[in-house]
Amino acid sequence: MSLKLEGRAGRSLLTAAPWLFFVVLILLWELVCQGFSLPAYVLPAPSAIVEAFFNVEMTRWFTHLW
Repeated sequence: MSLKLEGRAGRSLLTAAPWLFFVVLILLWELVCQGFSLPAYVLPAPSAIVEAFFNVEMTRWFTHLW
């Protein structure tokens, strides 16, 4: 069974669907972490991961890159 999408709207949907799924998945992950007050060692929230990524000093990145 195949879903036949024609025209500009169909192509737009096929292009946007993976991105939309990714965004919804990240938002759901964040809501679950915040809503159930999960400890970071069990399941860190995406916002905590991004914050930790940007709080690392640049010298640490350079030692791992070289």
